Amino acid sequence: MGNLNDPAIRAMLHAALRAGGLVPRDEIPISIAVVDVLGVSPLGIFHGFEIKSDVDSLARLSTQVKGYGLVLDLCTIVTGARHEARAAAMVPAWWGLWRATADGIVTIRDAQPNPTPAGERAHRLGWPLRHVEAAALCERHECARGVRGRSCLAMVQRLRSVLGDDAFRQEVAATLAARRTGPDAHKETVRSLQGGT
Repeated sequence: MGNLNDPAIRAMLHAALRAGGLVPRDEIPISIAVVDVLGVSPLGIFHGFEIKSDVDSLARLSTQVKGYGLVLDLCTIVTGARHEARAAAMVPAWWGLWRATADGIVTIRDAQPNPTPAGERAHRLGWPLRHVEAAALCERHECARGVRGRSCLAMVQRLRSVLGDDAFRQEVAATLAARRTGPDAHKETVRSLQGGT
C-alpha cells in the first residue's frame, strides 16, 4: 500500500477511538487551531488527535500544538512513516505519538495529562460549542435570562458560573458526543436541541 492520506488515517483513527470507548468528532475548532479528530469521553475527558499524513506538511504544527494545549486534556499526533521522527521532535513530551500503517495504528508513545492544570483551561472548554448548543444548555439549566440572544461566549460564561467547572465539562462532553454528523448535521442539531425528532 502507498502513502496513507488523511481520509485513510482518519477512518482507522475513528475505529480505534470507538473501540476504546471514545466518541470521535471531526474538525472541532478550539482557540487558534482546529482539532482534526476529538475523542470525547463519557467522563468528560477531551483527547485531541492531530493527523499528519505522508502527504501533509508540518508547517502549522507548532501553532496547532499551542492551540491544543490551551484546551485539551490529552493530545496525540498521528503520523505516517515520513513525518514520524520530525513530528516526535516537534511536539511536547506529554503528547502521545501514534504511527499509521497499512495494517492499522500503532502506539509509539502514550499521551500524558496536559501539564497545564484543568482549572486554568476550564474557561476554554466551551469553545467547541455551537451557539445553538450553548443556548439550549442555558435554557435547560434555567440560566438563559440576561444572556439569551447574546454571544456564545457570554452563554458559556453563564453556564460555568451556574454549573461549576466539573458539571460544565460533563455538559460539553455530552453535547459533543450527541452532536450529529453529516451534510445536514447543523440543521439536525438545531431540530434536536429544540425538542424535535
